[in-house]
Amino acid sequence: MTRFFFLPVVVCLWAFAVNAQTADKPINPKSPYGRLLETQKEYEAAMKKGDSLEVAEMCYIMGKRYIGLKDYTKAQQWFLRALRIREPLGLSEDIGKIYIQMTGFPVHSPLSATALHYQYVAYLNFRAGKSLRSQMEANKLLSHFHVDTWKLGRPLPYSTSIGSLDSAVYYAERYLKAAKMLNSPLDVGDAYGFLSGLWKLKNNPHKSSEYRQKALEVYTKAKLVNNIMGLYMGIGEDWLKQNKPSLAKPWLDKASALSGSVSDHTLDELLTKVYGLYYEQTGQWDKAFRYQKKNLEMKTREFDIQLSQVVQNLILLDEYEKKKVQFAAQQKEMALQKKLSIVIAFMFLGAALSGFLFYLLFAKYRKISQHNALLVREQSHRTKNNLQSVFDLLNLQLYQLTDPIAVKALEESLMRVEAMLLVHQRLYQGSKLMEVNLQKYLPDLIKSVLRSYHLEATDLVYKIDPIWLHTDKAIPLGLIVNELTTNACKYALTDNPRPVLKTSCFLKGGKVMLHFSDNGPGFVPHPLQDSFGLNLIGMLTYQLNADGKFSKNKGCCFALSFEHKITPVVDKGEQTLENQLT
Repeated sequence: MTRFFFLPVVVCLWAFAVNAQTADKPINPKSPYGRLLETQKEYEAAMKKGDSLEVAEMCYIMGKRYIGLKDYTKAQQWFLRALRIREPLGLSEDIGKIYIQMTGFPVHSPLSATALHYQYVAYLNFRAGKSLRSQMEANKLLSHFHVDTWKLGRPLPYSTSIGSLDSAVYYAERYLKAAKMLNSPLDVGDAYGFLSGLWKLKNNPHKSSEYRQKALEVYTKAKLVNNIMGLYMGIGEDWLKQNKPSLAKPWLDKASALSGSVSDHTLDELLTKVYGLYYEQTGQWDKAFRYQKKNLEMKTREFDIQLSQVVQNLILLDEYEKKKVQFAAQQKEMALQKKLSIVIAFMFLGAALSGFLFYLLFAKYRKISQHNALLVREQSHRTKNNLQSVFDLLNLQLYQLTDPIAVKALEESLMRVEAMLLVHQRLYQGSKLMEVNLQKYLPDLIKSVLRSYHLEATDLVYKIDPIWLHTDKAIPLGLIVNELTTNACKYALTDNPRPVLKTSCFLKGGKVMLHFSDNGPGFVPHPLQDSFGLNLIGMLTYQLNADGKFSKNKGCCFALSFEHKITPVVDKGEQTLENQLT
């Protein structure tokens, strides 16, 4: 009974200690992740108010935020939530907007059955809408249906009639009329441009040129520079397709003159590609090669930027989900602390009665702690699944690429994502909630990279102590080892008659000491060398607040050391969570 009497005091002190947290680093509110967090708060506020339509709108915005983060699985989940609220209320323009967003997912080609179905459902909702914009969108979709089905030679969605260009022109004219009534220059210009393309399909170049000129006048008056440049490039490309480079050149030069003032830098990439085609047709092969090379460099640079953003967003999302679970656990623990304080006051009234009451509350607290631990484990499982989804999407994208440089960059990115995936897989399957055993994690990681390069025959030498490392440090360390192993596979092991990799990791003086070496020709990076992998190693070393150094000694060597708070080593295999808690 004496033991139960002192437990409340110990628990209260522990709760106060947990509540004293350090301040979080500020997050840029204009970044995609920052906008996601802000929208998440607005969604939670809408849920508290209980306004179903406001909740549906916030679900729609959350879906768009996840599209910005390239997480299309999460985006579709939020869009479906919004549809579950809105569709029982009947057809509306808001439902049409959601289906249009879902049509643009990368897994749907524009003429796939799923995309056409989504477009048709959007058309039905726009047609039922009472606003002028709804009618404009409905006519726009119907015109596109006629063009697409005319090209495929099959009936319109849920119809027996074949699409026709005359019908497409009819609905496009109605689309243009509504755009003019809305006084929207962008929509008016797009409508003129669409009509220009239709008359071109109808083999009427005079009409096509007339509508194209009208689109240019609208864009010029509204100062829509991006659209003007795109139109100039489109005209030039059309002339190139007709093998008339002399007529294409003036339009390309006009587009080039606007290059410095556009906000969409993908237009510059397209312009270099079209210029390359022009110089190919005119037989200026040196300039054609130079422009094609420049286009490839721009694509590679844009891909590296997008890849860096994806990795950063993945890390930030992982931290956000983890902090969210920890905050929920702290809230429950603080609520329990208040109950314990009340119990302490009543315990002085009677030792027997208060002891009994405290025992009941302690049992309840133990149950809540088990539940919180399960939540942490479930969060690790969800994060693993999210990373697996990203891995699968990137892997799917890999098979659609033809450029060997892009394929190589994406394959290396897949291995980086797999390094983070292994951490959360270890968390979910291991015996601790937030720590990873390096003795098991690092060999698994190295072997996965070697499998990717078909170098399983490499002689592996490990001297790794059973060090338990928190995920905040395990993920950067794993990414560093992934980069080192990848570099070894590319430059040291491929043509090596007897490839060897040596990895050691141990604790010394309160620091984790990592040594990684191969038996290749050796390599020490130059301080001015610009490499994404080496820059990533530098950033991750800085994130760990570590000291890292390359050296050359019968191969390439890398040494890394960083501070580590030593925790007791417990290795009982795959023990259950219930046994661990008890």
